[in-house]
Amino acid sequence: SPFDEGWVVLKDAALSANGGNDTLVEEPDMKVGLYALCYDFSGVDAAARAIFKKQLEEFVSLNPTGFFHAPKTTFVVKVEDPSSANHIVVHVANRTLSVRPGVRAH
Repeated sequence: SPFDEGWVVLKDAALSANGGNDTLVEEPDMKVGLYALCYDFSGVDAAARAIFKKQLEEFVSLNPTGFFHAPKTTFVVKVEDPSSANHIVVHVANRTLSVRPGVRAH
């Protein structure tokens, strides 16, 4: 595990077909503290390495080093009020990755 003692795995989950997960930590289980969200981008990395373009008579890799971000990436989220509608949005594009607070009605 990449974490020191004291970190506890609460849930191992996949994203839904629309790329989200609205029940990662259920409201009664939410507590004040830090939550580490670990994303596995290894499939994206493999797909990025498999994209080629044809230049003259040769195929050239568009992403010879794979996905621009680490295949395993962790974001740490601080929760100060467990009763609030905690929601984050992770946006992955071809050259950028961002994390921001989201708005979600409960």
